[in-house]
Amino acid sequence: MVICAAEEDLRQALQQACLLSEEPMFSDCAVQVLTQRGRALGEAPAVLADLGWGCAGQFTPLTALRGQALKQATFLGFAVGEEKGRPHAQQALDLAAAWVLSGMAEETAQEYATAEEEDIDGDPCPTPPAASEELQERIRTLEAELAAARAQPKTALPPQRTVETYGKTPALFKANRTGSVAATEMGKLVSMAGNPPPRTGRHEQRRGLDPATIAATQDGLQAEIEKEAAEPDLAPLEDLQLGGGALSHLLVSQLQQNAILLQKLIGSKPSDPVLGALAGPDNASGSSSAGVKGCIAREAYCRATTDLTMVASAVRKNALTELGMESSREDGSVMRRYIERRIPLADHRLLCHVATLAAEGWAVAFQSQNQEMLGFLGIMLMFIEQVALDQGKLQLGWLLTGLAEPNHQVHFSHRKKPGLKPFSRLANPVWVSANLAYLRDLDFMESRMEQVGKKKPGALPDADPESDKPSTKTKTPKKKNPKGKGKGNEADAKDSEA
Repeated sequence: MVICAAEEDLRQALQQACLLSEEPMFSDCAVQVLTQRGRALGEAPAVLADLGWGCAGQFTPLTALRGQALKQATFLGFAVGEEKGRPHAQQALDLAAAWVLSGMAEETAQEYATAEEEDIDGDPCPTPPAASEELQERIRTLEAELAAARAQPKTALPPQRTVETYGKTPALFKANRTGSVAATEMGKLVSMAGNPPPRTGRHEQRRGLDPATIAATQDGLQAEIEKEAAEPDLAPLEDLQLGGGALSHLLVSQLQQNAILLQKLIGSKPSDPVLGALAGPDNASGSSSAGVKGCIAREAYCRATTDLTMVASAVRKNALTELGMESSREDGSVMRRYIERRIPLADHRLLCHVATLAAEGWAVAFQSQNQEMLGFLGIMLMFIEQVALDQGKLQLGWLLTGLAEPNHQVHFSHRKKPGLKPFSRLANPVWVSANLAYLRDLDFMESRMEQVGKKKPGALPDADPESDKPSTKTKTPKKKNPKGKGKGNEADAKDSEA
């Protein structure tokens, strides 16, 4: 018997599978559907099908489908709405039992009935009487032994532990030393402690090295350290728990010297991937003979800058160190102080405005503890500082960002601006209008301030407030010379005076 979803395709598939055997029987029902985690989705229509044993070979487990067979398979399962699930197992068994007891044909239902196995004559298989008597006798013997064990008092101590039995491990409680403890209590303690592990006492019986040998070894290590043949943080040989004698210690000394020489040849690997890419025999010159060290270091730096949390931590630490501030005094205005005191922005107005925006963004991100935004703003401030130090050159500053260079060919100039709007399309038009109104107010106030203290053109001169009388001074009219005689009369007068 199988249970499946109430799909017509499934009915046809089951009928085709039973063509060579008995005709299948179906029973419609409704079953509770559960998710893989046991959450109930509701009831869904289902079908119980009674099939012959000849159809068993037509069923294949889902895990056996591989490759093309899995791609071509069609899965029809239980679903409530858009959520798929599996039928409730106990409810499915109850539905099957109810169908067998009530709705199924009597001959078919007899095949699902189970009964006690009987022999050929129809009588139950009898138990041989001899075996029964032996079992009863064995039970009586065991009960007698158990009663005798319970009646025996527990006053006797366990047998003495010997070295041959448990090795060199001493017992937890020494023999014949009970003190004020009663024998019954001591026996109980010994039984609760149990047997000790066989090898726990061996390390306590090891003998140390001879003091003369220890002194000679220490003197040799000190001499090697002074000659820079050994590292100063080597552990002394007496701390090494070895029990093989002088030969073992000589072997350990040789291994330590080999490890020191190997470390000197290879060198310690730095934890920083960028420093590891730059490290090498020619790192002092800043270049490599093969010409690939810089490229590898650049790739390592680009991968490192993707960790914005690490970048934020490094930028904050360097900014605090440069400003001489402790980490306990850090606040959101650190970057504002840094750009005002450490970045030369007086000759770069655009960079100054961008740096101010980045510093304000740093304050907002610091208040919300957004480490990713702090890292991105740190990269932006590194770019601004390097460009300001390079007097406007962008090459090294943009490399510090770790980003790919912008594609200048796809950008357009100011002459080819799209549309007719002369303001930012990212901003709300109301915001632009508010700022334009503010600029108009500033222009009006500036023009009014320039007119303060200036006389208007065409205005009459102000009267003298100190005197009410009119002025007695009269203007003497200028004498007009007759035409053509002005210069000549002056010349004659000069000649007569001479």
